[in-house]
Amino acid sequence: MITSIYSLPDKNEFDFILVDNDHENEIINWVNNNYPQIEIIKNSKPLGFAKNLNEIFFKYGVNYKYFCVLNPDLILFPN
Repeated sequence: MITSIYSLPDKNEFDFILVDNDHENEIINWVNNNYPQIEIIKNSKPLGFAKNLNEIFFKYGVNYKYFCVLNPDLILFPN
């Protein structure tokens, strides 16, 4: 998903916030090495989809007019 988002030809300005539910460090290392502009919120245990969203909304909600929630299996295509 991350690669497809950043490979789109018409990129608007956006912030990417990733919530990590205690995945293996290999995934987080890959994101850090390839996309250092992505902010990562690292949880010590899986909290579930809704709780992760609430965490982002409470922490960042006042700073943004819009949020786009994407699942990790999503692939974006141009047009």
